[in-house]
Amino acid sequence: MNDDGLDLVLYVQAQWVLGLLPSARLPEVATEIIRNGSDVLEFYELSGKSIDGGTESVELFEAGLRRAGVEPISKEDALDVYARVIAVRIVGKICEPYDGAKAIWLAVLASGMSTHSYDSFIYSASEYEDREADRPMFSKEIEEEARRIVKGEG
Repeated sequence: MNDDGLDLVLYVQAQWVLGLLPSARLPEVATEIIRNGSDVLEFYELSGKSIDGGTESVELFEAGLRRAGVEPISKEDALDVYARVIAVRIVGKICEPYDGAKAIWLAVLASGMSTHSYDSFIYSASEYEDREADRPMFSKEIEEEARRIVKGEG
């Protein structure tokens, strides 16, 4: 069950903890988790729900995470998991550097945390928007920072 070399369930959990995953998407996410090899009953039940499953969908999703053996994580850990997945995608050319940096920037904002761990992504994404002539340089900086994270140096 991998998503770009990382556990899809952990990535989904990170999005959930950060508030980046709306509950209306939980049935769709459960279906994707099943496609990636999970045999957790709650994910099967959730995949059959409508997008307005409400509280029941949330309960099934959280029960599915527990049954899958996923321990609860802090917002800080969720942000690290999320950023690592995005970094893998940047390095693997699955997403554009600017788009990845902006996703990390938005995740930091969503976390409500005061952290400087991802300042290089935030700076590069914000300057990328304003300095069109320097976009290649900022893309390169984003790619280099993503490589550091993937290597465990970030």
